[in-house]
Amino acid sequence: MAKRRIYEFLQLTSKLPYPPTVKAQLSTAHSNLIEQVIKQFDGTRKSKEHIIHAVNCITYMYMSGDSLPTTWNIEDPLHTYTECADDDLESSIGECFLHQKDVDWVDVKITFNSDSNTVNSVKNEDKPVTHIDEPVKEVPKSEPVTISATGFTQSSIVHTHKSDLYIQPPVVPRFNASEAFASGVVDGTPFVVYPSYPEIPTKQNEISATTDVNRMTDSELLNLFPTEFIRTRAECMYEEHPGMKCDSQLGLILPIKGYTEKQLRDNIIEYPHIFKLMKCVEGSFESFYSTIEIDGQLHKISEIWETLPESKSIPYTKEFVKEYVVRRYLLERDIKHIDHKYKIFGSLDPFLTLFAPADFYVFAGYKKPVELAKSCVIARVNYKQSRNPVLRRLADV
Repeated sequence: MAKRRIYEFLQLTSKLPYPPTVKAQLSTAHSNLIEQVIKQFDGTRKSKEHIIHAVNCITYMYMSGDSLPTTWNIEDPLHTYTECADDDLESSIGECFLHQKDVDWVDVKITFNSDSNTVNSVKNEDKPVTHIDEPVKEVPKSEPVTISATGFTQSSIVHTHKSDLYIQPPVVPRFNASEAFASGVVDGTPFVVYPSYPEIPTKQNEISATTDVNRMTDSELLNLFPTEFIRTRAECMYEEHPGMKCDSQLGLILPIKGYTEKQLRDNIIEYPHIFKLMKCVEGSFESFYSTIEIDGQLHKISEIWETLPESKSIPYTKEFVKEYVVRRYLLERDIKHIDHKYKIFGSLDPFLTLFAPADFYVFAGYKKPVELAKSCVIARVNYKQSRNPVLRRLADV
């Protein structure tokens, strides 16, 4: 077996086997990260783990083939990289994946005392400020929703596109630089988050970490409902399967022991979209779907699947396992009020995504569309604030 190569940290960019297609940009991103680390290295194990994880995440961002997120700033890689589970990273970036034991820190001097962290309001304008904002795109408003005797209709229908419901924001960043939503100094570096535009969202993907639901009128809230039913689950969830009920709109109702059909349906209505969820296990982020917590113990789904009663009727495929693991967790949390040891990273509240017109929800038993739309805004604000790396640092999370 070949001996693993040890990299000195400051030599990473000259030694890592970058793919030729991304070598220039990726080595630049890593070089910028190394410069940031040199200025604030405290030598702790936790810091080293965070830095190597950041290196791997940045590598994945460039090697995955996906477009770079709009929040990414190559000049500030340490604070703007996109989080990804270690299991996914190692399987995706291959030889470029760094384990903690692969890196020798002998060439990095400790320049920062970890006990002296402070978070204060930014007052000194002479210091450079790192801008982290929620990018959104300003679009024309659709016509307001009006209430009819039979439900809710739009006076002039502007058809909703599936992308309007995405958790990720639109691609064109716009923000109000005249005032700060949040600011502070962390590890000697000042940070500021500016309010994003539009301040009043006209569709769900315009809701940002800085959106204030209290400024929205009832008609503005009702406009967040899509004009038609939009499928948000994996396509296989809308195909009939032996042993499972298939709703013409919701799709397959996965049988999960201990819950009624109504509870299972409500769970799909409240959580119609499962998107890149993670959990924190012993200080590291992992994909939420590869393990399952049972009675406080974490088990690899591959090792325990055959022992689960539902495995006899649910196919052992990526999408079905993902749905089962997340929905079981949410049902346990919301209905049985189980306080899980290995929780979802960040918030995940009901109605994060509204996937149907308001009258669909009315007929499903959710009789207050305005309150439902408020729940959507609040859920998205919580979702984004709890995952925003700068807001988390400013809150000392």
